[in-house]
Amino acid sequence: MAFYEITPAQLGENVFEMFREGFLLTAERDGKVNTMTVGWGALGVMWGKNVMITSVRPERYTYEFMEASDTFSMAVLPREDKKKVGYCGSVSGRDTDKIAECGFDVEYADGTPYFAQSRVVFICKKLAAPALEQASFLGDDTIPNRWYDAKSGGYHTLFFGEILKILIKE
Repeated sequence: MAFYEITPAQLGENVFEMFREGFLLTAERDGKVNTMTVGWGALGVMWGKNVMITSVRPERYTYEFMEASDTFSMAVLPREDKKKVGYCGSVSGRDTDKIAECGFDVEYADGTPYFAQSRVVFICKKLAAPALEQASFLGDDTIPNRWYDAKSGGYHTLFFGEILKILIKE
């Protein structure tokens, strides 16, 4: 099945549920594609542009890809692929070819990789990448105390991407 492009106003899905299902964040570096599952982020308007915001810890292999690439995709797979989405969030692309293990077929939109198995794909161009730190959290120490420690990893970098295209599977 092919994809067709829609506008943000035509999305017609609950964005909160999409994040709960998990997006596959995908980027390319030096001809290699990597992906990871993300469940944190937002859609909105910044600087007069429609944006997707996602977060990646500097320790993650995907972080290197995000730093090296001008674009990235955020894709939602069909609900029956939930285990594959979970797998992509539990193993590192440093250690295994999780894209091949999941049987994903890489396609490109304007030079940005995504998976043919996706049901919704956001193609994004990076606009900003501010790094969070302890001082970023105002008045609620429960957030950094719960989410940032030696086991969990370092503070996320927030990647703001202008939404260039939204692709929906027919």
